[in-house]
Amino acid sequence: MGVAGSSCLAGPNLEFVTMSALPFSHAHRGANVQLSMDGLTARRTKSYDKAVVVSAAPLEDNCLYQVEVKELSAKDFKGCLRIGVTSLPVETVCGWRRWRVDSDTTGNTTALDRTDDGRLCVCTRGERFEVRGSHIDLSSLTKGETVGVTVNPPNGIRFTINGREIRFQGSPPPHQSFSGPKYLFVDIYGPVCAVKSLPVEMREGTVLRVAGLPIEISVGPERNYSRWLFQLGPLQVLL
Repeated sequence: MGVAGSSCLAGPNLEFVTMSALPFSHAHRGANVQLSMDGLTARRTKSYDKAVVVSAAPLEDNCLYQVEVKELSAKDFKGCLRIGVTSLPVETVCGWRRWRVDSDTTGNTTALDRTDDGRLCVCTRGERFEVRGSHIDLSSLTKGETVGVTVNPPNGIRFTINGREIRFQGSPPPHQSFSGPKYLFVDIYGPVCAVKSLPVEMREGTVLRVAGLPIEISVGPERNYSRWLFQLGPLQVLL
């Protein structure tokens, strides 16, 4: 069971409620991916490629979804881990090879990636948008570090590295034209060979539907709020 509590991501005004981690899909995963029984840990096997995993359920708006680096390969693999959001059919996404992740021009996919010289960038609509202060190289992630993504309505995407939101150099990527449910995907590429899905963090203002009713999340030390236990499919959330 995921037990919620308030936590702070990057300052006193960014409050979160945490709930159970979102597992990866056993039914839809790359040919070289092995999942743990609970679906939370994904490991690349046999090859450096064909290792895309997709979330087992659509993403909620205003929720931070993160993965932690669990293992690094002993081999000197080039490239980097990628994380993103897509509304393309998951059976299509899980079959992607490395180059396909950053070349989708439909507007249905956004991914955090790196340029050829190692700078951070966000790929969307077949274009790359450089990240300000991009000294962090995704190919240099170490065990225990995290990358994450949040979907902000209507279709804005925010990425984090080790809990810090990244900022764009110049204009940010355009809002996306996602059509249908949005899914998290992770391309386990480069030196990283295993990742774990972390507990989901719900930002203030997140609206969940419980028994058909919209429930808005309010958190913060200045508020006195009741604690409720909701069953959301496979997730139990204590507020």
